[in-house]
Amino acid sequence: MTMRFIVTFVFLALLPACGPKDVQPVSPAGTPAEPAAEPAPETAGAEEAPAAESEDFSTPAGTVEVFILACIEKDADLLSRCFSENAEGEFKPIVAKTASDEDLEELKAMFEGASVGETTMGADGATASVKVNLAEGDEKIKLAREGDVWKIVGF
Repeated sequence: MTMRFIVTFVFLALLPACGPKDVQPVSPAGTPAEPAAEPAPETAGAEEAPAAESEDFSTPAGTVEVFILACIEKDADLLSRCFSENAEGEFKPIVAKTASDEDLEELKAMFEGASVGETTMGADGATASVKVNLAEGDEKIKLAREGDVWKIVGF
């Protein structure tokens, strides 16, 4: 699924919410029409949007947010999309989607409860590092711009 499709889908879904809220419907005769029945409220058990629809690789911090979500969900496919093909050697199994269940469990344990901190841009504008606040201390994740997206190259 391309980012363009996702953005278009989200835009179309939100478009009705952008209209005026206090406009009263009018019948073809020009008289006020009966308001339409309110749609049923969403139930508390409704499923959340899949992680793929919340992907944001457009900024270094966005990529790291997706990475943290993928770690917590142990989503090997989403994890692989967070990394550059040029990622450091220890991350090659993630890129190749061959990371073991044990590796995914370690990533989950490491990044559960993590929060994204300060982003530091490289002088070239094509590299960045994002500080991640972990329970066991902080980690700096290194990223590189690849076209219009940011990908992780190491920590």
